[in-house]
Amino acid sequence: MKVPIDSTSGIDDAPQRQHIWAAVIATALSVVIHIAVMVVTANMEFDIDAYESRHRIREVVPTKVREFNRVIAENSRPEALKSGDSAFIVDMIEKVSNLAVSPEEAPLEPVALLDEKAITDSGHMAEPSPLPDIDAKNLRREILMIEERIIKDDVKESSRKLISDIERIREVRDVAGSMDRGKAVSVSGVSGLEPGRSEIAVGSIVRGDGSGSDVTLKIDEPKVVESKELFAEEPAAVTPRRPIEEGLLVDIATYTTFRDRKYGYFKMQIRRDGEKFLPVIPKDIIFVQDCSASMAEQRLYFCRSGLTNCLSQMGPDDRFNIVAFRDVATICFPEWAHVNDEMVVRAKDFINNMKSEGNTDIFAAIKELVNLKMLPGRPVIAVLVTDGRSTTGIMRSADIIGEFSKLNDGAISVFAMGTLKTANTYLLDLLSYCNRGSSETVKGGRWGIPDTMNEIVRQVSRPVMSDVSFRFAAKTYCEVYPVLTSNLYLDRSLIVYGRYPRNMSKIVFQAVGTSGEQLCDMVFNVKLGGDTEVSDNSIKDEWARQKIYHLMGRYARKSDYRILQEIHETARNYGINLPYKTELWSLRTRP
Repeated sequence: MKVPIDSTSGIDDAPQRQHIWAAVIATALSVVIHIAVMVVTANMEFDIDAYESRHRIREVVPTKVREFNRVIAENSRPEALKSGDSAFIVDMIEKVSNLAVSPEEAPLEPVALLDEKAITDSGHMAEPSPLPDIDAKNLRREILMIEERIIKDDVKESSRKLISDIERIREVRDVAGSMDRGKAVSVSGVSGLEPGRSEIAVGSIVRGDGSGSDVTLKIDEPKVVESKELFAEEPAAVTPRRPIEEGLLVDIATYTTFRDRKYGYFKMQIRRDGEKFLPVIPKDIIFVQDCSASMAEQRLYFCRSGLTNCLSQMGPDDRFNIVAFRDVATICFPEWAHVNDEMVVRAKDFINNMKSEGNTDIFAAIKELVNLKMLPGRPVIAVLVTDGRSTTGIMRSADIIGEFSKLNDGAISVFAMGTLKTANTYLLDLLSYCNRGSSETVKGGRWGIPDTMNEIVRQVSRPVMSDVSFRFAAKTYCEVYPVLTSNLYLDRSLIVYGRYPRNMSKIVFQAVGTSGEQLCDMVFNVKLGGDTEVSDNSIKDEWARQKIYHLMGRYARKSDYRILQEIHETARNYGINLPYKTELWSLRTRP
């Protein structure tokens, strides 16, 4: 039985749908290909005229000579030449004689000379004519000048004088006393020293007037000095530094791991132990406040509140100043101001008049800090409050870090505070790290600005030693960061991180600093491992971060590819997430 096929069923629609899809795909491919060809050939130019001009066969019109007639000009030749007679030649001679210039007649006798003319052996000479007037401005002159004197050529040569050999006598001193050379003419007759005598007859002196006298020398008995007296010395006479090991406490924690068989790592904190050895020293502190439009009035309001509170944390012997900057900087006092009621009132008025407006030039503000007058042994601290975004002047963060660090050279300790979460932490972190300080960023919004600012000032309000530097023994092979350490404060520990060879059991290092006008010297002999061993792997990671920051500071001052390569190798070897990759990449294209 035959079953009728319903044309609406899907049994025979499959081939038809396949053809439809094939047509759609072919059409789409054709459209894509045509669009690609149009895009490729859109900017192509075809100079048809130039092509035709190079390959066109030029049509040459043939030349047809129909008739050639030889025509001779009528007056091309003179008639006399044609006829062959001599009239032409006679005429030419006459013309030459008329056109020629006859020479002057040479005189047979010399011209008579005037009276009183110069007469020489060779004959008469004409009187010379006066020199023409020459304008002095048109004269040229050449000057031979010695720009750099290398050899001293004004020394007069002195002849060498030779004297006869003098016989040396063991008992007579080589250096004799002075005598009148004008009266003494000759010395003769030197005799030896007899045993048991303290005087020796040297000889006689013959003077210019013929008189003479005997000369004797007195021999002093040698003084016997005990050998122990030669090495007796007082410590104060050897070095002006004061040993203060007993006034400091050193806390050290070491970390080792089986993954690193070559090196161990340590964290060392140095703090003061009482007020007997290291009293609090006066300081100079300057507040550098960003007042540009990017700060906004809402944040600047809390900054003014924080600055006012910080004035109460200064000591009676401190000095202070305030700088408000935009594209230009305005300083409160022309010189350092002492802490008293009058100066504090003036400072508060200066703070209250701060307004948020204008562009931001951070480098122009901080570079003026190096021009402040500094006293030896008195630490200088700068508190920078900003969002870290420069909009005019030097705007590249690396240039600001590098240029200021070279100008400052560790003289001023910079503590930076970012006023919002999106602050330029690269600038604030590296600027403070390279200049004996640290940075903080406000985490709780603008309401946390006063507390963050007050905490920074509190930690640095009581310094006990400045210009601290560490020196390790020659064969210690320790790598310690930061290289430029911070000052030592009573309320802030001095922390350094180091890496040492695993085979070392102790390290010996020296710390040198200044406490007021007193130079201080500390020598520590620290044991490694044993009781100091901890299981805190953050010591190793923090050492690697400290090294990366140190290398980034060097790279900001000098864009050397080898420094950048060492930064990446350190981060890769220690598994550290490299900070500020964008800033490092931008430095590669720095002009």
